[in-house]
Amino acid sequence: MHNKFALVEAPEGRSVIFGSYNWSEPSRRLNREVGVIAGDPALFDAFAARWEVLSKQAHFEG
Repeated sequence: MHNKFALVEAPEGRSVIFGSYNWSEPSRRLNREVGVIAGDPALFDAFAARWEVLSKQAHFEG
């Protein structure tokens, strides 16, 4: 699975940004992509749990 998501914690609340959107200029101007911003606490918690799994499995070089 190709994961693209960001967890945002701010004074206003928590949200998760996810979808097919590549955060680049060509994607913004040329491609048809999806980017979702959701403030649902259960969804945030689900993505945060996934992040914990991914970060523990990651292998960093350098």
